Amino acid sequence: MIFAAVALVLIILTLGWCARGDEAAKSSISTGSAKGDAIVLFKHVTAIGAPCDAAMTNVAKAADSGDPVAAYRAADRAENSCVTTGGDIKKLGIPASFDAKSRKSATDAIEACDASYLDKWIGARKLKDIIDGDTSISAQAELEDLTQSIQQGTMLCGGGLAAVAGSLGATDVDLGIAGGKK
Repeated sequence: MIFAAVALVLIILTLGWCARGDEAAKSSISTGSAKGDAIVLFKHVTAIGAPCDAAMTNVAKAADSGDPVAAYRAADRAENSCVTTGGDIKKLGIPASFDAKSRKSATDAIEACDASYLDKWIGARKLKDIIDGDTSISAQAELEDLTQSIQQGTMLCGGGLAAVAGSLGATDVDLGIAGGKK
């Protein structure tokens, strides 16, 4: 069982690595301005990530409830919601309108998004394993490490894309960030 899970993760990582190619050149985002493209990219990434993010929020609530069945079911839904999220975000590509610095920063942010959503998927699976009886110290440590990685990746993903958009003239209000600055 563990071998199959590791093999599946390795296959997904390998496919993701091989699919990288020249995706940036294939972006269909084109509003006529780099600022507009950055806003659209940020909003698309947010929309694509929303189902996984909501599912992970439900996992936290279910885990806090103390009901292992509810937590397992929530983790199962999160696993299903998060499995393709990172790849779907990468498919957006980087808008051609971005200058070299913005392109590099956006690429780094999109890579962080991909890694973070992959970690969310793996974390949901690991939580299910723990609830289902794998209470080993190594499993618990792996879940703890994944949780930290998810937090860091989430900040690098959203924060990185917001920073790119800001450097191109977008405001928090343009991005739809609540309480943002004009």
